[in-house]
Amino acid sequence: MTVRRSAAGALTDRLEPSITDALLEALDDEPDVRKSAVEALSSREDPRVTAKLVDALDDPDYDVAAAAAQALSGQQTREVTEALIKALTADTDTESVPTHALWRRPFVRSAAATALAAHPGLSVTNGLLSAATDHASGVRQAAVTALRGRRGGAATTALLNALSDRERLVRNAAVQSLRDRTGPEITLWLHSQADNVAVEPSLLYAVAANASRLWATWPRDNRNELLSAIAHVTEAVTAPDRRT
Repeated sequence: MTVRRSAAGALTDRLEPSITDALLEALDDEPDVRKSAVEALSSREDPRVTAKLVDALDDPDYDVAAAAAQALSGQQTREVTEALIKALTADTDTESVPTHALWRRPFVRSAAATALAAHPGLSVTNGLLSAATDHASGVRQAAVTALRGRRGGAATTALLNALSDRERLVRNAAVQSLRDRTGPEITLWLHSQADNVAVEPSLLYAVAANASRLWATWPRDNRNELLSAIAHVTEAVTAPDRRT
């Protein structure tokens, strides 16, 4: 099995039709071989390959399915987008998933979220918004990262909500995804959370600093409110009872 897996991996840069045929046949092999074949097929523009990679999203081995999601990330056809959204939202009900699979299936959803980052469309945005509240922190982190490129109040609100996530990696991802955003949702969040002692001062500072950095791009009628929000944050986090 190791030899066949290595052989499949070694064929990544070989684009001859016969090599593609061999890799497609390898998709019926053992899990490790299937995974290597999926990875090797990712660079091929062939309708047969796309169809097989879409099928691999449902592979019983979750490592293979996650590799298929990654392999499809650059293909923005309707068929691929719909398949990735399906993978993103699959098995989110923990009661319907076998206990032994609970820690592995999220890998597929995380890979699907990452793959969908560059895919346009409202259905993609809605899928990522849902994934931002997934029970698995890795999925939430991937979705929050993927939301960086989505505009609109709903995406901004989801990112601001993620700043309260129980996992630091998700919170940090939210800060990064908010770096290029402006809008009233941010000033409202700063005002509403400035006095919330449960919110880390570093997060407040980070969001305020990002907003301040983008000062010139803010709508003129929102700038005074932004200044007020930043002043509120500064006063709140430097208060004696917030200093740590």
